[in-house]
Amino acid sequence: MLRYRQFMGNNHTTLALPCLKTKHTIANSISNDWHALKPSDYTDAYATINTDRGHQVPLASFSNTADWKLTNLLSNITPQSSALNQGPWVRLESAVRNHVGNGNDLYVVTGPLYEYYFAELPQANEAHTIPSGYFKIVMQQTGSTIKASAFIMEQTASRSDNFCNTEVSIDEVESRSGINVMPNLSYNSAQTIESSVYGLRSELGCN
Repeated sequence: MLRYRQFMGNNHTTLALPCLKTKHTIANSISNDWHALKPSDYTDAYATINTDRGHQVPLASFSNTADWKLTNLLSNITPQSSALNQGPWVRLESAVRNHVGNGNDLYVVTGPLYEYYFAELPQANEAHTIPSGYFKIVMQQTGSTIKASAFIMEQTASRSDNFCNTEVSIDEVESRSGINVMPNLSYNSAQTIESSVYGLRSELGCN
C-alpha cells in the first residue's frame, strides 16, 4: 500500500490514506483568498519556460484506484521543469512504486520548496510563485522500526541526473521547508531517524 501526503506551500492535501498527523489541517491552512491556477495558465509554459504540469502525488501510483481523479486536480500540480519531471523525479516515483510492488507498505511526504526565483507562467494573470525545487520523503515502518530516505531536487536538474545523488536527511528537508514531518515521534526517535540518511537506499535501487 502506498500512502501519500502532499504539501503545497502552506496548504496540504491528503490523497489515499493519511500517513502522518501534521500541525495544520486543510481548513485552517488555506486562506480565504487562496486560488488555484487555471488550466489556461499553463498555455505555452513548455515552449517558453520548459515546464510540464508536474504531479506532486503521481497519477501512475494511483491508477485503477478511487483516488486517481484527484491526482489530476490542479491543486496537485505545479509547473515542474520538464527535465526534472521526466528525469530524476519520475525515476524516484518509479522506484517507490517498485518497492510497493514487492509487497511493502510505504509512506511518502512530498512538496515544493520556494528558495529562489525560477520562472513565471507566461499566460497566468494570477499572482503566483513557481517552486525552486521539490522534496520527497519515503518511509517504511516495520513494527516499531522506521526507515526513511529523503530527497531534494532543484528545478535546474538535468534529465540524466541520478535521484540517488540527491538524498539528504529529513532534518534538512524540515529546515528548508519549515515542515515538521513527524511531530508525533518522541524526541529521541525523531533525532535518530531525521538526522540519518540512506535508510531506504538499497530498497529504492541505490547502491
